[in-house]
Amino acid sequence: IQQFYSAVRFKTHFAFGCQDGAIYIYDTEGRKVEQLVWHNRPEPKSSSKSSKSGFSVLALAADDDCHVLISGSKNGLVKIWSTEDPKNMPQDPILCIDLNEQKLAHPLNSRAIHSVDHARVNDALRSIVIGTRGCDMVQLFYTTTGEVFVGDGKGSPTKEEEEGKCVIQSHCNDELWGLACHPCLPVFATVGDDRFLYFFDVHTRRISGKVDMGSIAR
Repeated sequence: IQQFYSAVRFKTHFAFGCQDGAIYIYDTEGRKVEQLVWHNRPEPKSSSKSSKSGFSVLALAADDDCHVLISGSKNGLVKIWSTEDPKNMPQDPILCIDLNEQKLAHPLNSRAIHSVDHARVNDALRSIVIGTRGCDMVQLFYTTTGEVFVGDGKGSPTKEEEEGKCVIQSHCNDELWGLACHPCLPVFATVGDDRFLYFFDVHTRRISGKVDMGSIAR
């Protein structure tokens, strides 16, 4: 017995994301679990709860137009699965993306993926929007040939040599205590229990910088 952390419907099936990294594929017509695929497969020797804590499938999304199922886990992995034949889904994903390996101008507050969404941009390009436990929202793009690009924060993919930007990023833990405005520039700063000092641009309403304070700030 284990917890189900996420669920989504695609075509005539449901997918359930599980605590141990499995995804159950449930047939609504036959009313039974028809298949199991592994987003994260635990090692045989890893039986302790702590060793599996990063495997949980916290986010699922489906795009029937593109015939894909998207899964995201606590350890920062996003996987895209083909749903062209829901009754015989392949055990290997079309693509696996590690959020920790993406080039971003500002580091993520958390790699735990709590929400995902998917859309077709054009015949050759797809978009995935990811929300993390650390209040980060990142947009990734991938091609039908498997190339991955980080978004520029404004809805377009970056070039290979460029760093991507979060669509939005903010404080993520407990209380927010400090707020100060610049006397002349359209900038304000915030601090709180998550130990980060953030600088925001008033006009764009986006982060212009962040500093890890190393301790709770007031």
